[in-house]
Order: sequence, then structure tokens, then C-alpha cells
Amino acid sequence: MEWSSPPNDVQQTSSSTLAEDVKDIRSALIVVTRKDLSRAANTIASILTDNRNAGLKPLVMEAIGVEDKKSELNSHIVQGLANCISQHSTRAVAPAQPPQRLFVKNICTAAVFSVAKNGNVSNQRLADTLAASWYQISSARNRAPLLVDQKMIVGPYLRNTRCDFILEKPVPFVHDYCQDDDHTRLDTKQR
Repeated sequence: MEWSSPPNDVQQTSSSTLAEDVKDIRSALIVVTRKDLSRAANTIASILTDNRNAGLKPLVMEAIGVEDKKSELNSHIVQGLANCISQHSTRAVAPAQPPQRLFVKNICTAAVFSVAKNGNVSNQRLADTLAASWYQISSARNRAPLLVDQKMIVGPYLRNTRCDFILEKPVPFVHDYCQDDDHTRLDTKQR
């Protein structure tokens, strides 16, 4: 079954007819989805994204109106974040500039703040949406729950110290070595 071609002039449906249609479709949706809200939402989303219903989606979005403007704003914000991340993640910038890397990490952390605990969204999908690497999203997603749970403020990411990093200053040891008669032939006690 297919839709009839939409008329050039959108006709207003009477409120009583519309109320009956809403009642019928709502009842059918409740029965078909077995009263599962999530399944009903996915069903409606699938109907709107189905190619056979391509003419329906713009009409629904126009009827909703306010939400469409909000989703458009959200889309612009996400696109701006993605452009910012891709601009600061180029090979020419990333290896040599720690401030840019920190900036990208903080944007990724902020972007996953609300989905940090929610396992429904994959890291790859978030990475594709934000034009970030999978590793950047994974790192941010590991850090965000700590920030949310402990109500911490985002701070700089600290690098792990290298395994060959010398923790103590070598100056006193070098001085002791130079003074030790067993290890040096210098006669530093000469008068």
C-alpha cells in the first residue's frame, strides 16, 4: 500500500477527524508494540526514516515545528563541535601542541557527559558524529562517569610518567660518587 501523492495545497483536517485518527493510530500502536514505549518510539522512527515514507517526514517535522527548530539548533551545535575537533586534530597540530590535544579531550569529555553511563551509544558512532578518533571518545567516556559521580570539575589530563623517568634528582648522587675513593681516582682531598 502506498501514499497518494500529496496535494499542492495542504488542507487543514478538522479537529474532530484528527482526534479520531490520533485515537485509532494510538490504539493500533499500543496493540502492535505490546504497550512498550521504546518499541513504539523505534517503530515511529522507522516509519519516518523508511524511503517509502519520504514525503511524510517533512510534513511531520513541519507539523511539530518547535521541536524541529530545536533539533536543527542541536545539529548545528554538534556540527560545530565536530568541525572544531577536526580542525584541532590534524596531524600538523596534534603531535606538537599539547594545548590543542587537551582542548579536544575536554570537548570529547563534555560531549559524552550525558551518555557516559548509557551503554546504548557505541564509541564508534560517537566518534563518527564528532569527527574524533575512537580512542579520544573511549578515553573521554572512561573519564566522564568519574566527573559525573563525584561532581568533579574538568581538569587537565595528566600524562602517565615514563617507566624510565628519574624520580630523584641525581645531583647529590653525582657529588657523592665524585667524593668516593672507591670509584674515582681524583684526589679531591688534596691540600
